[in-house]
Amino acid sequence: FVYLMKSAKFYKIGKANATRRRHRELAIQLPERLILVHEIKTDDPFGIEAYWHNRFADKRRGGEWFELNAADVAVFKRRNFM
Repeated sequence: FVYLMKSAKFYKIGKANATRRRHRELAIQLPERLILVHEIKTDDPFGIEAYWHNRFADKRRGGEWFELNAADVAVFKRRNFM
């Protein structure tokens, strides 16, 4: 899976075999609540994660965290499989 999670005003785009487990791992590290926004099932998590990182490169705020707007989130959520 490639997932989109939100904490405060920032979104994390990452990959995981088990997004619920990854959510729990990240949630205990963050001071703000973490929400799983969407996940995309894929047979190429490295490539699909890189695609989204590149697509939103100008909105990167550090590591895998991005400052996305509602339209960006809507584009991500339109995909269920890639």
